Amino acid sequence: MIGWLYADGLCRTLAKTVKEPEVIVGVLKGGMVPAVVVSHLLRKPLLALGVQSYSERRRGESVIYQTPPPNLLAGRKALLVDDICDTGETLRAAKELLEGLGASVETAVLQKKPHATFTPDYWVEEVSGWVVYPWEIGGPPHV
Repeated sequence: MIGWLYADGLCRTLAKTVKEPEVIVGVLKGGMVPAVVVSHLLRKPLLALGVQSYSERRRGESVIYQTPPPNLLAGRKALLVDDICDTGETLRAAKELLEGLGASVETAVLQKKPHATFTPDYWVEEVSGWVVYPWEIGGPPHV
C-alpha cells in the first residue's frame, strides 16, 4: 500500500509532465482521485468516465457504465487519467470511447505495469506488484 503523501507526489509529478489539455477525464473509481488533483493543478474542467475491468463475471473485458456528455468533449483535447495501467484494457476501451465522442485523447497514469498491452502517453513510474492506493477500501468492486 502506498500512502497519501506518496500518491500526492505522483499526482503532482504527473501534472508537471503532461501537455496542456483542455479537459481532464477521470476513470471511475480509481482514477478519479488523481484526476481531481491533476484537474486542480492544471486548472482544467473535470469529467468522469465509468469503466470496470476487474469483474469476476467478465475477466479481461472492459465494461463502460458511465460516459461524459459528448458535447463537452467533441473537438477538445482530453487527458484521460487513471491510477494504474495494469493490462491496459481499461485505458484502451476508455480512449476509444472518448475518441468516438470526438475528443483528441492522451492517456496518463500514476503507475504502469511492464506487461501492459497498452502504453499510456504519460506515467510517473513503472511497478510490477499489486498496488493498493490510499483511496481503495476493500478491493475492487464488481459490476
